[in-house]
Amino acid sequence: MLSPVKIVRGLLLAVLLAAFPASANEVLDQGAYSVYQGGRSIGSEKFFLEALGESLVLSASATQKVETRDGPRTVERDIRLVMSRLDFEMRDYTSKTQVAGDSVKRGVVPGDTVLTIYREDAVGGEGTTYPKPPGRLFVFEAGVYSLIDVALRNLSGVSFEERDVSLLVLGPRDTILDARIKRVGKESVPWGATSVVAEHFRLSDPTASFDVWMHPRGRMIRLASEDYDVRVERKPPAVKPKAKAGS
Repeated sequence: MLSPVKIVRGLLLAVLLAAFPASANEVLDQGAYSVYQGGRSIGSEKFFLEALGESLVLSASATQKVETRDGPRTVERDIRLVMSRLDFEMRDYTSKTQVAGDSVKRGVVPGDTVLTIYREDAVGGEGTTYPKPPGRLFVFEAGVYSLIDVALRNLSGVSFEERDVSLLVLGPRDTILDARIKRVGKESVPWGATSVVAEHFRLSDPTASFDVWMHPRGRMIRLASEDYDVRVERKPPAVKPKAKAGS
């Protein structure tokens, strides 16, 4: 039987652990993007980034209108990306895509030397294991631009001119690509009712390139790609109305 002293010590320890958790949960950012193609609006995306213990968790919901062989369709995609809070290393990725009533679930489970990609739909499921490339690996999926945001958040505070990264691009054929991120320079970018001095990056892979502008606080406010004729704008915070004189 435990002595009264040990019981009191245990209760005190429990109180201290509850009062001072090892890693407090924290909402880091949340917002929305407007997506344009050929100058017209084709979709939007809402995202939520939070710190949970030793992990960073990105949740996003994207909706886009796309042209298919059967005519225009609306694609809805929800994703959840879990990363290391220390270095943004991917720990888990899941997504669910819905088009015209059909649903597909995707997932990525990385290991030390390999990563497993799985897919599930109404017909069944399958999984494939690939060798894990060296260095940092980022996952991209069509229409979810907050995935590019978190990739650049990880690197925007690091001193470099050009840097090689690996991209896992999920699609009809999952592909691991070698890509390069180049720091272009600082530019004044209109945003909402004002403008900010943003850091301009260029992300290029063998298939396309994306220009990304990061807010001084380390968050993507604009993306553009001539290859896809796409422009993405983060919605600025609402402007508070000025107080009336004498109120």
